[in-house]
Amino acid sequence: MATSPGRDLGIPAVVRELERLGWQFEQCLGRGGFGEVYRVRVDGIARAVRISLNPIEQRSAQKEQEILQQLAQLQLLSHPRLVSLVGYRIVLGYLVTVWE
Repeated sequence: MATSPGRDLGIPAVVRELERLGWQFEQCLGRGGFGEVYRVRVDGIARAVRISLNPIEQRSAQKEQEILQQLAQLQLLSHPRLVSLVGYRIVLGYLVTVWE
């Protein structure tokens, strides 16, 4: 089975790739069962960024599509008492979500 770039490199490789794109990682805020959360400046704005612990590619293509559809729906939600999802992307096989 072929492996994708980054699968064996983990979160540090994802952080390096995002830094290469201009994201400024300031602090690791915590780690849970599903990911690590960082304080990051994206386009000069402080954001909370979550990086999944496991590559999304370990799931089936159908499951990946379901996750991306759910994120698209979540991005549409707006409420003053909810943290809003600003964006999401897959970097080196890992799901990265950006929160306000």
